[in-house]
Amino acid sequence: MRPTTTDSKPATWYEATRVAFEARPSLDYVAEADVCIIGAGLAGLHVALEVARKGWSVVVLEAGTIATGASGRNAGFVHEGFAITPDRLEAMVGLSRAKALWKLSRDGLTAIRGLIETARLPGVGLELGGIHLSRRADPIAFRTEAERMTELYGSPGIFWSADRLRADVPSDLFTAGLYDSSAFHLHPLNYCLGVAGEALRAGAKIYERTAATAIDLRSIRRTVTTAKGAVRCDHVVIAGSALLAPLFPRVSSVIAPVTSYAAVTMPLGDRVREILPTRAALRERRRDAATFRIVGGDRLLWSSGAVAGIHGPERQRARIEREIATAFPKLAGVGLDYLWSAANGVTRNAMPQIGEIAPAVWVTTGYGHHGINTAAVAGLVVGRAIVEKNETFRLFEPFALKPGFGLVGLIRAQIDLWRDRKLDRASERADA
Repeated sequence: MRPTTTDSKPATWYEATRVAFEARPSLDYVAEADVCIIGAGLAGLHVALEVARKGWSVVVLEAGTIATGASGRNAGFVHEGFAITPDRLEAMVGLSRAKALWKLSRDGLTAIRGLIETARLPGVGLELGGIHLSRRADPIAFRTEAERMTELYGSPGIFWSADRLRADVPSDLFTAGLYDSSAFHLHPLNYCLGVAGEALRAGAKIYERTAATAIDLRSIRRTVTTAKGAVRCDHVVIAGSALLAPLFPRVSSVIAPVTSYAAVTMPLGDRVREILPTRAALRERRRDAATFRIVGGDRLLWSSGAVAGIHGPERQRARIEREIATAFPKLAGVGLDYLWSAANGVTRNAMPQIGEIAPAVWVTTGYGHHGINTAAVAGLVVGRAIVEKNETFRLFEPFALKPGFGLVGLIRAQIDLWRDRKLDRASERADA
């Protein structure tokens, strides 16, 4: 692994520790392909790999560089499930469909781990184990949830009382935990670069700094236009997210950009084992969740906060330092070596959008607040739908595109975030 070499400090810890990867050219001609994928983030790359491995020709267009957005800037936690709780999912689609979707999320997790291990992706740094944390004084509901998830969904979560939890997470802030032996965490940027490398080896073509400017659906073959070229293809996959708006309004109207923030501390040295003995990834089980883990051997990565719209990280340093000190008082005053933001796309129902929105036009978007496994799910579902006519994607039909964003939607999204934080605080006070 070698650091990025630039004239200034890399914007994220991930960029500072990324593996070497040859830049891809921009598209300056008319290309022909079976499938054109718009977006080289986690979802788009997984679709490209799935389709290319089936022997179909694939062109991927990326406006920036591979994983330039949230795909290469997230907390790196891979676990089963979605952004919403199982009971909420059941209320939306019923128990049977909820269980099928949950199994699919587990398939995504298995696919990611399998790819890392079989392809030996460099610099990914896979670490096993995940712990979901509670702040509630009364752990009974937390334990009941774990037992129900094991019974109905086959989840491997093991309930940890406060005493057991503190052996691995010595913090008075957290009162109980659910240990998930199937979860793991990784370096998301290096993972994306690894998936891109595998897709290239399978025959896909990836073009960076090549924004799609229009999609023509009038002829039998679709045409995706760029500034200096075009792609003529049979299928189009729209795999954009928060920055999708100018291209396909029907899709962008259901997505709201929400910015989250992450930071990595200065090296902690030998005291890191005392402050946080576990090497599992940790995530709070609350609406306004923080996710954190040890990276680079002796640094703490902390990801938290959500604000509607697209924002920089400049005003978040003090807040994140306070949160770290609240959870781990021994880290009060520790410096943040890296601080960055990531714009995610979220939907009103908090579920990803996966499906066919017009003949031979597919969408995979809306992954804000989900684990990385959902991107692998998109690859499995959309890739197999295109090549094998597999209809697993219909599991996501209840969450179909429903416009609701724009300026009014952004305001509504921010109100939802404020409401969720208020509910968190109220439930924790009720237990006290």
